[in-house]
Amino acid sequence: MAALPIPRANALLNTFRLNQLRLGEMIPTFGIIIGNDWRPQDVRLDSVTLVDAINDEPNTLSFRLQGAAPVVGASVAVAIGPWLPTDENKVFAGQILSAQAVYESSPANVAYDVQAIDYTWLLKKRLVSAMYTAQSASTIVQAIVQTFAPDFTANDVQSGLPVVDAISFANEDVPNALSRVMEAIGGYWYVDSWGSIHAFQYEAEQASMVTSDNPNTMVDIAQTIDLSQVSNKVYVRGGGSRATADCSPVDQGDLATIPVEDLGWYAVGGGLIEVGSQRLSYDTYHGDSGTGSVILGDTVSVQTAPSAAPPVPPESGRLVGQYQYKTTFVS
Repeated sequence: MAALPIPRANALLNTFRLNQLRLGEMIPTFGIIIGNDWRPQDVRLDSVTLVDAINDEPNTLSFRLQGAAPVVGASVAVAIGPWLPTDENKVFAGQILSAQAVYESSPANVAYDVQAIDYTWLLKKRLVSAMYTAQSASTIVQAIVQTFAPDFTANDVQSGLPVVDAISFANEDVPNALSRVMEAIGGYWYVDSWGSIHAFQYEAEQASMVTSDNPNTMVDIAQTIDLSQVSNKVYVRGGGSRATADCSPVDQGDLATIPVEDLGWYAVGGGLIEVGSQRLSYDTYHGDSGTGSVILGDTVSVQTAPSAAPPVPPESGRLVGQYQYKTTFVS
């Protein structure tokens, strides 16, 4: 869970007693707008949980609300600062997904447990059906946003991202389509609190400090170190080539080859290949692309060459002349 940034704010004279708080500093306030209503006074501050997930994972917000019932689907924005949420201090924006009414000791005391999600949810309004070939990932992301998510902007897409050879989508939601594009180049994306899509390989923006050497007005700020999103093993799936012929199983110990179109993906020293749902080891390859084969198991060398076929005597109805034979060695 990421810590919320606490901006420096200004205090007006007469707002606090002198000597009670440093001039020029104040404890920032929590602000929330639900729909078009300013309602921080109705939110139980100790119930607020904001999860700022990395990359394309949506951010979530939960809190308990008193007073008027919230409308599911209504917009919600959160800011930390002295006054109303602004572009400078907004830390969350999205929609209310669910609201559960609860009684607090008495039926007269009704409260609502609210769950909200950021703009990632709205990106799923339309499905992507398109194909892009030999274009920069920057161009593809911008095209997807402009065509299938016109309510959003693509102003924060990194320019000059690597080229994607070919990628197609058939009725996929926008978040999934964006993830596939960025995965193809080893990049990332997310939507910010202003509805702008960020797509990048490396982003220069730095995270806000959780603590400092000389903290001021950082009441109840805590740092949590969480390894749940760190992987200790990452599998990489490489490229490959199509087989040029059907292959039949062979007895254990026999030589097996798989003819392939392109040998460029395979190593002379062998390795692992994926065939359908199977993962097989291979020893080496031989031949040229289009005719070569990946060799499975032990190889068998040819000891002697075959003798030349004897000439065929002329017979009635048979062509006269030298006959040639093509020989195939089988282990």
